[in-house]
Amino acid sequence: GHSTIVVLASLGIAVTATALQGQFVSFPSIGGLGDALVSVTFLLTIALMNVVILSAPLTSMGCDVLSRR
Repeated sequence: GHSTIVVLASLGIAVTATALQGQFVSFPSIGGLGDALVSVTFLLTIALMNVVILSAPLTSMGCDVLSRR
């Protein structure tokens, strides 16, 4: 059932990763920048979502924080 599929997929990934281990020598230098960009994008997206989610209850309570200038 489901466990068999998970085990087979894991084995397939392990075998593929082992076979391709020496093929991508330049990826670590590129990967470092890519990892940082993904992290920054994710964290900024979460922060923006938090601001949007928090603004609704604050506005309904009469605290119009986001529209003040």
